[in-house]
Amino acid sequence: MLAVAMSAPVAFADEVSQQVTTTEPAGTPVLAILGGVLMVVVTLAVVCHMIYENFIRKPLRADYTVEEFKAARAAEGLSEEMSEEEMTVCMRLNNYQNIWTQVPSDEEEPSFIPTRKKQIDIVNQIVADAVATKPTDEEVVSLVNELNGVTNNMLKREFNGSKTIIVVSIVVGIILALIMGGFPIFPIASGIVIYLLASRTPVFVLARKELKGTGGGRSFLTMIMGGLFTTVATAKTYKTVTHWSDGSTTTDTDNSETWISLAITFIVAVMIAVFLWLISLVSYLRNYWFYF
Repeated sequence: MLAVAMSAPVAFADEVSQQVTTTEPAGTPVLAILGGVLMVVVTLAVVCHMIYENFIRKPLRADYTVEEFKAARAAEGLSEEMSEEEMTVCMRLNNYQNIWTQVPSDEEEPSFIPTRKKQIDIVNQIVADAVATKPTDEEVVSLVNELNGVTNNMLKREFNGSKTIIVVSIVVGIILALIMGGFPIFPIASGIVIYLLASRTPVFVLARKELKGTGGGRSFLTMIMGGLFTTVATAKTYKTVTHWSDGSTTTDTDNSETWISLAITFIVAVMIAVFLWLISLVSYLRNYWFYF
């Protein structure tokens, strides 16, 4: 009887041990780790690309000289005079007028600028072919420098994003940092930095929009925030005045419309600040790859 009585607690302990073992939480899924690593890698690649395009990429040379090309031809044992075949290659430079977009002007001689990336690439290749011939004709060299100078100006970038969104994100970041102890500062701050870079639009895109009459408009998010701020500013305050039989009056004030408008505005502002990196990704694709 004693042996049987002692075996029951032992069996119960083994069963509890098995239950505890089987209910231990599983580790972080491999797919979640790979997804996080992939997100970090993609973000770094995007940031590096934007930094390169804005601050590292070298402009095209626009200071070629005839003497430079003459010296290069002499070093290779070539004649100082260009051959007919080389001149034919260089004459293709004049095709830029058929490739680039004409700018409306009151001047007698028309002006042309590239307004699409494809236009830039085509003329760049024509210029590269002309430079490869080592031209010694003054007009050819001058046209090469002029085309490269215009291209450099069109490839410059200007911030074309929403300043309102940046201010809203900063304010939201400060408020959440005070409430939550500083946790949201880094993701929101990094989102703002990425947005500043992603919203730098090439001048040739801005020029195309201006020629079409579609430039200078406010962004969709700016219009949303502007509408919400207007709603808050125009929210009504209702006052109810009650006249009592003893001749006294009491006034009840209802500001619920204002508070509801403020709450909705704050929720939308938080969503914009938190997901600013996603908004930046859309701007990055538009300004660095698709150019629309």
